[in-house]
Formats: sequence, C-alpha cells, structure tokens
Amino acid sequence: KLLRTGVCGGVHRRNAAVNRHGPGRFTRVTRDRRWKTDKMAILNLGRLLPLALLVMASASSTNEYYARWDHLDTRPLPQWYDQAKVGVLLYWGVFSVPSFGSEWLWYHWKGRQNSLFSDFMRANYRPNVTYQEFATAFTCELYNAERWVDLLVKSGVRYAVFTAKHFEGYTLWPSKRSWNWNSVDVGPKRDLLGEFAKALKTSTNIRLGVYYSQYASGASQSPSAQITSG
Repeated sequence: KLLRTGVCGGVHRRNAAVNRHGPGRFTRVTRDRRWKTDKMAILNLGRLLPLALLVMASASSTNEYYARWDHLDTRPLPQWYDQAKVGVLLYWGVFSVPSFGSEWLWYHWKGRQNSLFSDFMRANYRPNVTYQEFATAFTCELYNAERWVDLLVKSGVRYAVFTAKHFEGYTLWPSKRSWNWNSVDVGPKRDLLGEFAKALKTSTNIRLGVYYSQYASGASQSPSAQITSG
C-alpha cells in the first residue's frame, strides 16, 4: 500500500512529485537539501529510487494497491492524514556509526568514489575497513523506545515513521531475507522496529508508519569496488 507523501529530513511534507521511469518504476522528487558539510551539500534528496514503501498503521481503505498508475491515481489519502499536520521521520541505521553523509555514505564512498568521502574514511578508519564492520559498532545500548515515544508525545506529533530498511540493506527488525545483516543477528541484537512499534501503540494515539527502501547501495557495487576503504 502506498501513501502519497513527500519525505524530507525528519519531517514529512506533501509537496513531493512522483515521476515514472519505465513500467512499474517510480521516483519521488522533492526540492529539499537535508545534509550539509562545511565543504559541500552532500545530499539533495532529489530522486529517491524506488518509491519508498510507506505503510501506515490505519489505512483509509481495505483495498490493496500496487505500483501501477491506475492504482496510484485512485489511492485516497487517509482522512486523518490531512488533519495530522505534523509527523516525524526517524532515520537510523548502520550509517549512524560513522555519522558522515547519513545513509548515502556507502554510495558516495564506493559507488561514486567521491573524494570527500574517501578522504574522510582514510582519515578516520584503518585501511581496508569494510562498511559491514560498522554493524558491530551499531550497539544502540542507550536506545529506549519508551523515552523516544515520550518525546514524541511532548512534541505534539500526530504520526511517526520509523526506518525499517534504508539503502544499506540493513534491517532494523529480524528479517529472514537479510540474514546476518539485521539488528537481531548483528549489532544491538534487538528488534528495534518492534520495540518502537510496541511502545507507540500501547501508550499513545500517534500513528505508526514504516519506511522501507528496496534500493540497496551494496547491490550496485561492481566486483572491482569491494566495500573497503582501499
């Protein structure tokens, strides 16, 4: 099921446009920049490939919708969404460990071989370090879902979207299709999404959304560009 919203930074907006690039392929476009460094703007949200799957806890219809224009054009917005006004998007993942370039680190480091990212990796990590090694340091020992939810309640948000999987392919729940690359198998050894969903649903009226990106940075790497710092 698809909810036609824009995703930018930590806040949802509704001014995004959806473009199609061939049958069944969709791109979401916004104008926002949401990550900057001292030297350059690293990320212009621009085209998000593919259209992120956003499943809201309470749908406005029991019908199923698919990635086809006839379905997208007839999918109504949930009635509560236009009244919610403010929501929060929680970006979290292995990319939080290096904390540079957000979820685009792997892509710019190995895919684009951007010198800004390569220089950062050489300056801060040993030679031949792999992106996967960051997962063991993603311990989340201070994560307390109840405290997160308490902050959301105090902030007055009406819905919260949690990142289940971003471009790195690492899932924040025990996915059977992401063996040894999820938050239960490696890293915190916890179902991060499950804990958040439980805390949100049991103590608030805040709607829960899940962000899931099918695109995976690692899948696009050539054999000659194995994920090491070189």
